[in-house]
Amino acid sequence: MDETIRSLLEKSANLNRCVLCGKCASVCLSFKHFKSEVFSPRGRMALFQSYSSGNLEPGEKFASSIMNCFACGACESVCPTPARPRLAGLLMRSAPPLSQHLAKLQKSLKAGNFPVGFFKAAGLKLSPAAASFIQPLAPLKHAEGILYFAGCLSDSFMPESIRAAWNLIQQFGYNPQLSSGVVCCGAPYLFAGLLADFCRIALANIKEFEKARPKTILCGCPSCAAVFKSYPDFFEKNSKEGKAALRLASRIAVFPDWLEKALPSKKALLSLENLNVIYDEPCSLKYGVCATKSPSRILKSLPSLHVEKWREDDCTPGLPLFLYGKSNNPIAQIQNAKLAQLKEKAVDVIVAEDSFSRAWWRIELMKRPSIKSRVSSLAELMMSCF
Repeated sequence: MDETIRSLLEKSANLNRCVLCGKCASVCLSFKHFKSEVFSPRGRMALFQSYSSGNLEPGEKFASSIMNCFACGACESVCPTPARPRLAGLLMRSAPPLSQHLAKLQKSLKAGNFPVGFFKAAGLKLSPAAASFIQPLAPLKHAEGILYFAGCLSDSFMPESIRAAWNLIQQFGYNPQLSSGVVCCGAPYLFAGLLADFCRIALANIKEFEKARPKTILCGCPSCAAVFKSYPDFFEKNSKEGKAALRLASRIAVFPDWLEKALPSKKALLSLENLNVIYDEPCSLKYGVCATKSPSRILKSLPSLHVEKWREDDCTPGLPLFLYGKSNNPIAQIQNAKLAQLKEKAVDVIVAEDSFSRAWWRIELMKRPSIKSRVSSLAELMMSCF
């Protein structure tokens, strides 16, 4: 095993601090689906410990176990020890046994097909406004310490969500900056097992954010926010890079949290005309460093809005949904159950905060014209209130 991976497994993922208690299994989507210990967080940690110590020659089951961890973070939210099964699973993607399973994705990323070529291949259509949205959103003078990070997916394919968030921030009297120097958080590289490339991107982003020195970095995509907040896990704590990563992590905020605090300053919101909405909660906002209920609270506070609930209450795992959502796995099952519910009773709006899940919904709804629901970010929906 590469010494960098080994070191991170021990120092950041606390691999050997896992006591194999099994508390994580009760909340794991993968274990719930496969009903096999190999696909539980405890099973994975046992495999990783054996592999790291040289006592295991990994085979197909080893690789399948890692590929079927969807990095939702539920395991770490209930773990009574400092062990980090989610992080360990992401690190193990860079280990040799995974190379053949991730070769196609790695080749695409290394060929420079990200983000446009990568997502176009998945079925997304480039927005006509994507090439020009940066110009009208140029950084304004007298910025008040707020920098808005759009994310590469919204940047290229869903600029309307950026415009809505930008306009909302200004509605509350702030003049934000735009993070033109930082394009991608690096998540696709991490999920593709390209750890060195991910760390290179992370260091470049840290450097760019250090130049801007914003008080708050608002992330339009919670998956990106979670990745930015995880940067300190990949560097030595007392190193120059580690300290800079910690400074960056402390400035990251998800857009709904900021919006919820700003909302009370607005005296009146227009009625949303009895819209029926349903919130597709992303795992990045349900578990881990970005866990928050602010989107749900905001939706419930809006006038004349009816909030529906899913029968399947499991969260949506962002980027893994986009990468693996077509396979017969827990993610596909969860989302198919949601699609079946919409066929029975379509809602007006599906609110999807995570840009990857929002993109997935748009692609799937295009295939199903009988479902009349539209998908929207919270910011897009909120703009209807002004």
